Amino acid sequence: MLTNARGVGNESERVFVVDSAGAALSLSAAVIMNRKRLAVDFIELHILHHASEAPVYGLWMLEELGHHGYRLSASHLYPRFHRLVRQGLLRQLLKVVDGKLRKYYVITARGRRHWEGQKRRLVELVSEALSDAELRRILEKKH
Repeated sequence: MLTNARGVGNESERVFVVDSAGAALSLSAAVIMNRKRLAVDFIELHILHHASEAPVYGLWMLEELGHHGYRLSASHLYPRFHRLVRQGLLRQLLKVVDGKLRKYYVITARGRRHWEGQKRRLVELVSEALSDAELRRILEKKH
């Protein structure tokens, strides 16, 4: 994200932003960067949600995320697990399953507090973004 942007301009109908290093990015590139970061956040929220319910492992998490429309490979998922472990939000457990070592990820007390705070933020966002009628429709579909 271009938090240190120095300027915004328009050149031949192309909108661009200039970052603090003087590099110009087209608006579409900035939008793509924002979408990628947003997707990362939602993927990590999915991980925390499921880890708060039960230990999770990579292949299961890839399949679960696929049900929600995310298309990730293990090489994109495991760095997220590792980052959450480094942040103290998850811890890793090793367990032998069918003769193979499997890495499970379990939410920590710090991770649970973080997840609860993120849920509050999600509820606030959804309540602002959706009308009462839209919320009712969503809740009716869930039950």
